[in-house]
Amino acid sequence: ECERSDETTLNQVFILCADDGIVDRLADPNNLLKQLADSDMSNRAIVDEVFLGALSRFPMDSERGVAVAMLNHAQGKEVDSEYQSVTDQYLDDEVDRWVVLQDIVWALINSKEYVFRH
Repeated sequence: ECERSDETTLNQVFILCADDGIVDRLADPNNLLKQLADSDMSNRAIVDEVFLGALSRFPMDSERGVAVAMLNHAQGKEVDSEYQSVTDQYLDDEVDRWVVLQDIVWALINSKEYVFRH
């Protein structure tokens, strides 16, 4: 009998990291991420939408806080001091909202939770 495991396998990691198709789909200017980036939606609403799409759940407060801070940084908006060190460490001064969304989704689809669900 086959038992399901929630452990990520090395094969899964290599497929996700090396798949140019995933990168191409994230960077496609006709995709939903680009539409979200160009929309008037709040960063909080966009983060909720992305988490629901990728993980079928809303983000935890800490996840939402980091993601919203990154998107705020990309738009030149004020970043909550709690997350300032994260944006300073991981984002360039000149970063685009769409690129940040791609990075957020990349992180989500490479998470154990995503691999387990999909």
